[in-house]
Amino acid sequence: TCALPISELAAARIMLGVGISAGLMAVIKAHADWFTRDRVANMTGIAMAIGALGSMLTTMPVQAALPYIGWRAVFVVLAAMALGVAIWIYVSVPDQSSTTASSVSLREDIAVSGQILRSRAFWRYGPAVGTLSMFNFVYLGLWAGPWLRDVAGIDGPGRASLDRKSTRLNSSH
Repeated sequence: TCALPISELAAARIMLGVGISAGLMAVIKAHADWFTRDRVANMTGIAMAIGALGSMLTTMPVQAALPYIGWRAVFVVLAAMALGVAIWIYVSVPDQSSTTASSVSLREDIAVSGQILRSRAFWRYGPAVGTLSMFNFVYLGLWAGPWLRDVAGIDGPGRASLDRKSTRLNSSH
């Protein structure tokens, strides 16, 4: 059972969503400033793929470090690394404003959003993309580890590596 009330879990999830969305918007803004309009979507897709790959590749090193330094120290190390990367980006990447950027009012932004929501192409592809994103975030979410342990019967190193041998369901489940 969970020791936290559902309201605290919901608040934590909202905080995670706000943080992740701010990071995504920073990536999209940087791409809009640095690349031509026809390349922004492609570059954003590449950035998202690199982020997802990074999420997958960190599982084994984190699992290996946990017995030695604990989860709190892992988070401190990750925070220090993120700060280091942020400083490196701040120092090494020059400012560049997009030459195609224009000041658009909130009303115009809402009108464009309406056009997108009325688009057949959006409704043809949007739900599939949304579903794929949902599965990605659900898998990476906080419940995935306990589910793989309790339901699938996969131990810690197995959950970290998720190779074919370790992902077999236990016959007792």
